[in-house]
Amino acid sequence: MQRIGEAPLIFVEEDFLAEEDCAALIRLMGDGDFIRPNALFYSSDHCGYCAEFSPEVHPLLAALAQRLQALVDIHPAVPLTLRFRYYEPGEGHPAHRDTYPDGEATLALSMLLALADTEEGGETHFPLARPEPLSIAPRRGRLTTWWSLHADGQEDPSSLHSGLEVKSGFKAVMLAFFYLTKEQVREGVGRSETPYPPSSPQHRNPVE
Repeated sequence: MQRIGEAPLIFVEEDFLAEEDCAALIRLMGDGDFIRPNALFYSSDHCGYCAEFSPEVHPLLAALAQRLQALVDIHPAVPLTLRFRYYEPGEGHPAHRDTYPDGEATLALSMLLALADTEEGGETHFPLARPEPLSIAPRRGRLTTWWSLHADGQEDPSSLHSGLEVKSGFKAVMLAFFYLTKEQVREGVGRSETPYPPSSPQHRNPVE
């Protein structure tokens, strides 16, 4: 993974998932006979279509969860949910931070995997990122990972982000959310704090 800014702690990895695997996940997410009995919830509104799953309900989801956990070195015992989102032209997601509580844990680490190329629009936009705002385009297989908390467990203001409106084509992504205790956040952020290389041009510009 390549770190792409000073703050928030945010990383991008290209070609994390092969084209055929991305296509298989899109087909699975379009199968109503699978969705209805297995989704924890599903909905459709101005923010597009959304469905959430526990990874163990299908081998494709279990394999994806395992790969994501291994990439960020999060213990498999940490609860993980997978959320599929699908946006059509005119749809997007308003600005927010991924810091929702769940008992003693907090949503601290988010991973967004693009399953298809979006023709225009649909970028994940971090307006408060430093040293400059970041917009990361949805490109098939591209994985974007970011921390929404500092190592002390406090919310990182720079993690504010939105899903910009899709202009043409569609946007299909799979998100993984890690709810962590303060100790797990401290350990995870500590491992993630690699130096940011401002001398490299690819780290100063939005990811196309």
